Amino acid sequence: MNATLYAFEVKVIGENLNASVTIYVLKLVPPFIPNGFNVTINAHPIEGPTFIPYAEKIPVSVEAKRGNNGVKTTSYLKVRPQEVKKASGVCRKERLDELNGSTILTLDGLSLSVNVHEPGNYVFTVLYNSTEISSGGLTVG
Repeated sequence: MNATLYAFEVKVIGENLNASVTIYVLKLVPPFIPNGFNVTINAHPIEGPTFIPYAEKIPVSVEAKRGNNGVKTTSYLKVRPQEVKKASGVCRKERLDELNGSTILTLDGLSLSVNVHEPGNYVFTVLYNSTEISSGGLTVG
């Protein structure tokens, strides 16, 4: 399986402030789609290129359909990406506080948006075709 790791890094700076967060997304491209099987990786059906949150061990389920009975097995996949792509940016805290709901980085059809819960309290979300793939938070003083 072809795997590409995407890393979105945001550095937040200010007076006496230097913080950062990195959100990882994995793009998996299977060499083929097996007939008669349902394959899910981290609960996402594999039907071509698929984006999932990155983790060290990723749950994989394979279900074979035979009549009314299905045979299902689950294991864990350890992925070694063939390629790593990175988007990064630096933003002053005061400016980031004004960007609620905005896209702040893009890369290969993926976008990173920020939601400001209150000044200094952020949730960053990676989206593909308006679908949330992965997210992470950062709180700064």
